[in-house]
Amino acid sequence: MAAGPGPLEVARAVAPVVAAGRSRADEQAQLTPEVVAALGGAGLFRLVAPREVGGWEASLPEQLEVFEELGAADPSAAWCVSNAGVAARAGAWLGDEARSALFADPAACYSFSNLVAGTATPVDGGDRL
Repeated sequence: MAAGPGPLEVARAVAPVVAAGRSRADEQAQLTPEVVAALGGAGLFRLVAPREVGGWEASLPEQLEVFEELGAADPSAAWCVSNAGVAARAGAWLGDEARSALFADPAACYSFSNLVAGTATPVDGGDRL
């Protein structure tokens, strides 16, 4: 990320938006579009992504501070940012072309699961899960 506020300061800045969406997120069992946009726009879905692709490349202590801050506003938002970090970290190991494509959208939200439950179907250009 560019010079300026660090990830904790950014998390503090978006925490009011996160807190405002908590009740609706609980009712709908998903983060509100406003919260997703705030987290993505702040770069928090790239908390651990490499700097070379626009990430924070945050240390573990920095990550934990961000999770604590967001968790006070809405634990689900903190979990989503944490989960995005796992996917972003894994994406960092891709080849240059795939990594560039994955991180092309600065506000993208990533998800991750190690549960193997899908089926890969061949399609033009790759596989669909």
